Amino acid sequence: MPLSPGKQAFKSICTACHVRDTRFVGHALTEVDRIYKGNPTALIAWVKAPGKKRSGYPQMPAIKLTEAQHEAVAEYVLSVDR
Repeated sequence: MPLSPGKQAFKSICTACHVRDTRFVGHALTEVDRIYKGNPTALIAWVKAPGKKRSGYPQMPAIKLTEAQHEAVAEYVLSVDR
C-alpha cells in the first residue's frame, strides 16, 4: 500500500530528527501531537518559522514545503496516536 502524502513527506524530511515515541534530535511525535492536537494551523506555522522552545533540544530549521505538503504532514503528525 502506498504511503499517504503526509507520511511520505514526513519520512523523507522529518525522520532525520523526529520519531514516534522517543526523543531523538527533536521531540517525539506523540509529544508534538499533545502540544498541537486539534490545531494543525499552529503546527504548520511553527514548522514554517520555528524558534527555540526548550533547552536540551537544538533549534528546528524552517521547513520549506508546498502548502499542500505542510497540511498533509500536519494531518499525519496529529494522527500518530490514533
